[in-house]
Amino acid sequence: MPGPTPKRASLPRPAPYQLPREQKTENLLNAPVEAKMPENLRVFQEMAQSLPPGDIDFQPRKIVFNAPYNEKQVFQIKLINTSALRIAFGINTYMRKLRVDTLCTPRCGVLDPNEHILLAVSCSAFAFGQVDTTNDRITVEWTNTPEGSDKQFCREWLEGEGMVRRKIILIEYNSTPIAPKPTTSSKPLLQATKLGMWLPIGFAASELYDYEKGVPLDRETCEKNLEKLIKNDRDVDYYEWLNLAQQCRTENHKLMEQMALGMAFTSAMANKQHKKVSRKADKDKITGAIVQNKMFSIETAEIWDRVLTLPNRKWFQISDVVTDGEVSNWSSANLVTHVRALARSVFDKVDEADPHMMCYATSQNACIYVPIDKDFFDGFAEYLIGGFGQEQSRDLKLQVRKLVTEVMGNKLNRVRARYNKMYGKDASEEAAKWMREELDKKDGELKECQLIFSKGSKSSYAIEVHGEEEEDLVKSEVLSGDEDVEME
Repeated sequence: MPGPTPKRASLPRPAPYQLPREQKTENLLNAPVEAKMPENLRVFQEMAQSLPPGDIDFQPRKIVFNAPYNEKQVFQIKLINTSALRIAFGINTYMRKLRVDTLCTPRCGVLDPNEHILLAVSCSAFAFGQVDTTNDRITVEWTNTPEGSDKQFCREWLEGEGMVRRKIILIEYNSTPIAPKPTTSSKPLLQATKLGMWLPIGFAASELYDYEKGVPLDRETCEKNLEKLIKNDRDVDYYEWLNLAQQCRTENHKLMEQMALGMAFTSAMANKQHKKVSRKADKDKITGAIVQNKMFSIETAEIWDRVLTLPNRKWFQISDVVTDGEVSNWSSANLVTHVRALARSVFDKVDEADPHMMCYATSQNACIYVPIDKDFFDGFAEYLIGGFGQEQSRDLKLQVRKLVTEVMGNKLNRVRARYNKMYGKDASEEAAKWMREELDKKDGELKECQLIFSKGSKSSYAIEVHGEEEEDLVKSEVLSGDEDVEME
């Protein structure tokens, strides 16, 4: 006699937000709070939300998971705003007694007209046939955003008096595994890319040549496929030629071995030349908008210095950490390089003094980490432009702000990587969730105060935190790195 059906362990669920009155709440979960709506946006809410929300589309239009269900599966679906207005959306998931753990990421956001976003719907392992999956679904709710609002999700938009539309997508489960498609050739498939680099032989074999038939593709197709090299800026993997040279040596083809070695050199040289041209182009991006050979002046920069507030409510001024020695040789002739160097220097010092840096994000649409306010980067850009003796033009400010944002993004990636290595894989995400909760509290631990920078070694800094001693902060310290990493 078979035993009772095993129960799946319940997983923690995010707290639901309140849905409109006509929507049942017992079966739906919704996204966490992303931001509180500023007071001045309420004036515009009735104007923007008086119009019925337009339509949205999904590609594909249904979610299908295939057997076997002995491990977690992920299905991607594209959400497209096909309306003529900006919309805010929230994702609800329906889980019957938590027997199927269906989660959707991201769970909320803001989309401009014709903008799209990829949603990842995951299904945890479960005993198929022993649970009822007929009602598994996700629900998408959306509404027009208030006129004049920033592109940042606010929970109140879906809770207010405005019109909210919703679509339900049922989740299908196939009981029979899908058989892999039979291969037409026993030869190994030649790839065009590997490890983020172009494979010269693989690209030519797959994009310029019919490898199975041994004939070139027509010229028009080749030219079209070559556009991929421009749209996707990657290095060429010269090592593929070295492997070919080794194979030629094994088969005693000396001439082919020498040709392969020559192609390896050519590919490596092309990479170096490309990087050199890219660096020069990068330096020339804002050359036309600046006055050349202006030395950086701290005295002039301090005219534009103002209070910069971090997400944990601590504030500082750039003049607190920038010294004459750091900027003595800097000028507008190398504006891009020196802007990045100054920003990196400041953020390294912020990293030493701020134990919460792993919680921050540069994107205003971040759903897990806490966004750094746009005003922070505006103030940073004004300080730098003033210090280099340039005109505070809108175009120059936008370009300098972009450089500073990129440097901060690289810094945050390094900080989170080190923090996760020290405290666990998802430690930075857990810290960010804690910070969001504290910021929502009226009497939370995060108080507005000045960030105190160390005047000595990295390990001997002091910082004011309510309810904590300096020894307790050592656990949250993350060491600063030397190299930038690319942002995803």
